[in-house]
Amino acid sequence: MEGEKINRGIYFYKLKMKEFFRNAIEIKKSRIENPIEKSIFMGWLISKRVSYLFSAFFIKKNIVPNQITIYMIISGIIGGILFSITNIYLKIMGVFFIQLWFIFDFSDGEVARKEKKFSKYGKELDYMAHIINHPIFSFSLMMSLLELNKYEANEVIIICMLSTVLDLIIRNLISFRDIITLKENESKKVNNENKFLKKVILIFLNILTVYPNIPLLGSLLYFIDYIYQTNLLIYYLILNIIFTFMAMIREIFKILKIFY
Repeated sequence: MEGEKINRGIYFYKLKMKEFFRNAIEIKKSRIENPIEKSIFMGWLISKRVSYLFSAFFIKKNIVPNQITIYMIISGIIGGILFSITNIYLKIMGVFFIQLWFIFDFSDGEVARKEKKFSKYGKELDYMAHIINHPIFSFSLMMSLLELNKYEANEVIIICMLSTVLDLIIRNLISFRDIITLKENESKKVNNENKFLKKVILIFLNILTVYPNIPLLGSLLYFIDYIYQTNLLIYYLILNIIFTFMAMIREIFKILKIFY
């Protein structure tokens, strides 16, 4: 009798697992796959490889998208705090939670589309999540750079502050331009050119200017700096500032062009 119960339990467990992975594959197939040059690079590289499994789990547990966004905010806060602490093992845990932050960022949208549960305040909550988490990530990177005792404190503080401020400015400029464009009923021009060099340039700019790449990739670069005594993270942040500033100027000219 005991053996039959165990076998029955194993059988039902296998059925549940098959159903879970079937739902996960359906989520993966149904989502819109952007090419690498139009995706957030670190999201394309890591987060999207596993987010559909988390989405299937959330659907199974009847967890709504807004709850996932809350988990995203919490995960980002925990990751940023842990990565700020002067302990290499806590920093490794911090990287895990930072990566989990962006997995949840993908997952809330996947669950919303799969279950057709679109919240009135979903976009606003997602936007707030980035406004909360991004400064925390910049603070954690700043603290980690200071711990290396290789750079002037004032320079590190200014670099990390500029990275955050420019991200917030360009994020709002892009949102503002999108609103203007919608009100003017202007359709976005779609460029169907498929040039290899253009794709490479777009991927490069994506890595340097799209902020989620900064904590996702930057926290990994820190460990290379820590182990091999390189300066990859500080150079990465400087390039982020330069190219984000250029992108900001471009956005301002686009907005002015619409008005004039």
